[in-house]
Amino acid sequence: MGYIKRISYFIQLFKKAVKGEEENFTEGSINRAIFLLSVPAILEMMGEAVFAVVDMIFVSRLNNSDAVAVIGLTESMLALVYSLAWGVSMGATAIVARRVGEKDTEGAAVAGRRAAVPDTDGAALLPIGGRVGPRHPRVPVGSQCGDRRDRGFISSGSRRALRIQQP
Repeated sequence: MGYIKRISYFIQLFKKAVKGEEENFTEGSINRAIFLLSVPAILEMMGEAVFAVVDMIFVSRLNNSDAVAVIGLTESMLALVYSLAWGVSMGATAIVARRVGEKDTEGAAVAGRRAAVPDTDGAALLPIGGRVGPRHPRVPVGSQCGDRRDRGFISSGSRRALRIQQP
């Protein structure tokens, strides 16, 4: 009987985490709060993994290894961008959470706005870094750009990968 109650509680908690209702995490069990906060992040990461797999499946139907390699390299670059964004958002979340824990909602709103400014500036500067950065976007993920045959790799693979997306 104890296991059925635990499973029922787990399902209720999972539903609550997915709904995303407002919750006061400064009171109550820390394990419950961690679970409620982690479920949406885990579901997002699972969705990203499914997206990458489905993307690979569709592009692999082109029977071109270059196109599949471009998708793999793109996913690697996206992982770098995601990790940077997650790091910045964790800092902003900590600052806002501190204000909310102090019951200072006005201060939390101000901290949230202040955190959004550097994020917006960074998003505006990101294309500039891509323009003045390495000639080939796959260099930061460890790929070699050497011989003449290799230089058309990205452009030929992307053209073929885009063909499947066009109606």
